Amino acid sequence: MRTFISLMQREWWENQSAFMRVPAIVGMILVLAAILAFIAYGIGVHINAIDTSQFNQQASSVVIHMLFYMSGIPFIFVLWLLIASYSLSCLYDDRRDKSILFWNSLPISQTETVLSKVVTALIVAPICTLICMIITQLILLIVGTIILLIIGLNFWTVFWHPGVIISTWFSQLAALCEQMLWLLPWFAWFMLCSAYAKKAPFIRAIVPIIIILLIELFFSQHHYFAHFAFGNIAHAMGAWKVGDVYNKQAMLVESQIPFTLAKNYIYMYIGWLVSAICIIGAIATRFRTET
Repeated sequence: MRTFISLMQREWWENQSAFMRVPAIVGMILVLAAILAFIAYGIGVHINAIDTSQFNQQASSVVIHMLFYMSGIPFIFVLWLLIASYSLSCLYDDRRDKSILFWNSLPISQTETVLSKVVTALIVAPICTLICMIITQLILLIVGTIILLIIGLNFWTVFWHPGVIISTWFSQLAALCEQMLWLLPWFAWFMLCSAYAKKAPFIRAIVPIIIILLIELFFSQHHYFAHFAFGNIAHAMGAWKVGDVYNKQAMLVESQIPFTLAKNYIYMYIGWLVSAICIIGAIATRFRTET
């Protein structure tokens, strides 16, 4: 266990710049864009008085939910790109710079090495993004409240409901976890390609997928691979619900069709199996790859 923690620390030291700085830059851009938008469309515009007392907690929940989830979309896509880039390079770079020779001289198994990188991709990177996202959302609430107060709108009681804010953050955390589970096959495949590629792991990862898609397109009436590969991405995007999450009627309808939901989640279960095969393949490749 101590060895695994040390490997995790190594991954953090080597990648903390990308995991923290990139989401932080995204957050700064969002805050700057929000300030400029308020300046451009708020100042000098006549705004009729709004009775904020009409906003009960449910209405405030919708406002906060929409603000938080919309502001989280750039973070999510940047996170996907970060993890994809990390997965494609994490097992390739140490072979390219020969640092694998040093790590192989230590009493560390290839299984621990690969699994530490899997945990880094699926847990550490999302946590870093979530932290930057939460800080950005708090700053957006503060900036929005101050500017609206300046132009004569008291939205303090609308924005600042601690229970609603915290519950929305937990909802976002759950959505983020679901996204990682849906996208796990992609990241595991990238790691396998990173483990065996002599050069250009991105090309090694994309070309087989394109070939299989073309074979299905021209020589098969069924598109199982396309449905699996892009269906997982679609489910991951759908997990980040920006729409009407508070529509209890829709939730009730979904609860009455468990077979349909189970059928959708078959793709996730198959994805876990594919991911396990790819990760085992990456570990086996590490044993056999000549440096």
